[in-house]
Amino acid sequence: GVSTVRSPRQRGQIPVRQWDASDQDFEAYSRTGFVKAKGRVETYQNRLQMIIGKLVAADLEGLDPSDFLPISRRNLGEMEKELDDLIAGFQDPDYKRLLEALFGDEEIRKKFVRSPAATNLQHAWIGGLLEHVLSACKTADHIARERPFLNRFQLVLGVLLHDIGKIEELEAKPGVPYTDTGRLCGHIVLGTLLVDRRIRQL
Repeated sequence: GVSTVRSPRQRGQIPVRQWDASDQDFEAYSRTGFVKAKGRVETYQNRLQMIIGKLVAADLEGLDPSDFLPISRRNLGEMEKELDDLIAGFQDPDYKRLLEALFGDEEIRKKFVRSPAATNLQHAWIGGLLEHVLSACKTADHIARERPFLNRFQLVLGVLLHDIGKIEELEAKPGVPYTDTGRLCGHIVLGTLLVDRRIRQL
């Protein structure tokens, strides 16, 4: 496959080959999605490729996935503030309470701010989910202002929550893989369950 490489001297992408991989090697690849590898770089068909000789699973502690994955061009802190401003502007107390409970949860917020929105194409990068949702909220807000018979807060609430299940469906790892839960249920069901659990708690 093609792997993203980070070393003290170079970073980028390079095709990687490993011959005679053992069961332990496959387990190392799947454990965290990150490995430390030693090998040699050679030229094949006028392209560099890496041949792995030895590898171990990389510990996620102290590892920032954004070093290995594309990241939103928009500043994550600015987008997070935009999200908070949207929630603060809600006039319906029940909707506002629900949004504050969801996005006030440290684990949900962390995942929502950093998650990709898809495995490829649509916002498939760190912060992509938040970027996608904020963009859709602007569209929803514009539609609501053009059509006053619509309930603006219901519309924006729906947009804010429509993809929240993706925080459980996708992993911020190289290749943006689906979680087992994501493959079994999908983000629509996961998002519905997530919101339902929070409503029951409230």
